Amino acid sequence: MSPAVTEALRLIAEDRPLPEVLAGIVRSIEMEMPGTLASILLLDESCEHLLVGAAPSLPNDYNAAIDGVAIGPNAGSCGTAAFLNRTIIVEDIQADPLWANFRTLAENAGLRSCWSQPIRDTQDRVLGTFALYHRDVRCPSEAHVQSLAHAAHLVALTLSRKHLVDLLERATTELRDTCEAHAAREAFYSVVIGMMPTFLVVKNAVDLSFVLINPAAEAALGLVSNTSVGKTVHDLFPAEEALSSDHEDLEVIAARSVITDENFAVTTGCGKSKFFTTKKVAVFQDDKPTYIVTVGEDVTERQASQVALNEALTVAENANAAKSQFLANMSHELRTPLNGIIAMADMLLGLQRDDRTRAMAETIIASGHMLEYVVNDILDVAKIEAGQMKLESAPFNLEAVLTGVTDLHAAAAAIKDVKLELILTPGASGCYIGDQTRVGQVISNLISNAVKFTESGSVFVSASQGRSGLRICVRDTGSGFDRSTAKRLFQRFEQADTSVNRRHGGTGLGLSICRSFCEMMGGRIGVRSSAGKGTLFFVTLPLLRAVDGTDEASIPTPTSQADTAIDRNLRILFADDHDVNRRVVSMILEPLGVDLVMVENGQLALEQAAMTDFDLILMDVQMPVMDGLTATRKIRELESKSGRVRTPVISLTANAMPDDVRRSLEAGSDLHLAKPVRPAALIEAIAALIAPALDDADATAAA
Repeated sequence: MSPAVTEALRLIAEDRPLPEVLAGIVRSIEMEMPGTLASILLLDESCEHLLVGAAPSLPNDYNAAIDGVAIGPNAGSCGTAAFLNRTIIVEDIQADPLWANFRTLAENAGLRSCWSQPIRDTQDRVLGTFALYHRDVRCPSEAHVQSLAHAAHLVALTLSRKHLVDLLERATTELRDTCEAHAAREAFYSVVIGMMPTFLVVKNAVDLSFVLINPAAEAALGLVSNTSVGKTVHDLFPAEEALSSDHEDLEVIAARSVITDENFAVTTGCGKSKFFTTKKVAVFQDDKPTYIVTVGEDVTERQASQVALNEALTVAENANAAKSQFLANMSHELRTPLNGIIAMADMLLGLQRDDRTRAMAETIIASGHMLEYVVNDILDVAKIEAGQMKLESAPFNLEAVLTGVTDLHAAAAAIKDVKLELILTPGASGCYIGDQTRVGQVISNLISNAVKFTESGSVFVSASQGRSGLRICVRDTGSGFDRSTAKRLFQRFEQADTSVNRRHGGTGLGLSICRSFCEMMGGRIGVRSSAGKGTLFFVTLPLLRAVDGTDEASIPTPTSQADTAIDRNLRILFADDHDVNRRVVSMILEPLGVDLVMVENGQLALEQAAMTDFDLILMDVQMPVMDGLTATRKIRELESKSGRVRTPVISLTANAMPDDVRRSLEAGSDLHLAKPVRPAALIEAIAALIAPALDDADATAAA
């Protein structure tokens, strides 16, 4: 083994840097071949330039000059050898054309000859050159040429080893980085899985054993990951549940898609029954199932809460039904005595011959009506709070409604010498779709307040069309109020005048009810007022116009006083369990010569209707033994089966809610009159129903 090889191996074994190993090889060659100056030049990454790798014996100026020299066909011995990939022997630098561009440089360095051998890798690619310089003209022997080749080969081996070492170090670094990144990801995923609030379970798709159980799953299922991993559901859960789980696992593998179970029942390791919402999917690799992943959420408490919520809802619905029944009972119980008070006082008024007793009767009637208004307001508020207030949607004539409510308060305004005027602009007149009763109730309340709080001057009611819909205003020249009063005026039980010596009564519910009705109709109500300067209330309602061609004659309008004369004796059946009501109706109808048959319940009314033909039936609703609605239905069935003429039926009852009216009509009643009933209203209703009924009877007789 040559000294150069020995030195190279020593330096390599000591893991010396590449420049030091190359320098050692150069010195060893120079020692073996006295009188020579050796150099190693290496190609750069572009393979177009030579860089000094090791040339310790050459002058520094020379090394600096050739460092980075471009290779080519006339680039001296080394540049040409690298370019042509063959050995270049230049015996006389000054005479050889290859050195034409470097002769001066070589002369200054004292160099006369240069032999250069390409350094090649195992694939014969040039890595650089190994060169021997002499200070005199010299021709190499065969031994010199072989030594030059051996030296180039030794450098090639060294460079190859260095390249392999670099590759190994790079691979080692990349592997280490990859392992560290993998470990970091493992740690990250472990934290994420551990922090997941939902449970995560991974099974081996082949034997269905547990591979991973996160802490949430451990807590939810009552398992311990360390002792459960590697086991199957058959080792941990009841047999029936285990078989069901296996079936789902096989199903999800076959489906190759996510399967959701909204109510997955599990008996935990602690023996508790729990319910989960789960999603399960199979993971495939090379078209073979490898894992089954299940995520789930414990919905046991949610289901219990839902059950409790349903129970609470049932309780609330029962309470609401009880409240509805209470309201119906209250309506009935309050209106029944009011019926006696108002009707009797009304009849009593007609019998008085002196002013003093007439004033007494009028006071009783006015007080009764005031109490009726209070009862109606309280019941309206209760129905609104219970969500039982329902609005109608039917065509109505706006002018007729506004005229009706204005006329209703005309007498009160005239007594105070207050001018009451209705102004309807052409753009607002016509028919609309809505609840004419509630529209009238709102405007009536506003007019009533305006007249009440205006001692002198005027009250104007106007209607116009605006961008937000129908706008109805009630303006007065009354006392007015300040801004702070306006802010609380639409709250329940609030009044503008709250002083002890206030002049005007009221419950403070009217404007609150008006606001609720306006909002239910999609509109709003507002007010502008100044103390001592009057008040303006405005209502905006987005009511739709009735379609063109609506027959206005068919649209309900406020009823005027009809011809109530009855030109023949009538036979009327009246069913009511309350003695006062029977006495009131008897006294109202007595002057008309009516043959009145009175019974105490629906069963007796049905029996009377079966035995005798009546011209009309007055039917209370709430009665013992058989209620009025049931009796009405059975009377209609009796008429249908026997072919008898339909007898008009009026539900004369204290039940005044919209649902009560609907149920009465559905049972077969022709009309629903709410107590307290006014004598004129009752007589008018009888007259309205008797005329067509008599026509039907005459037609039947003629046939």
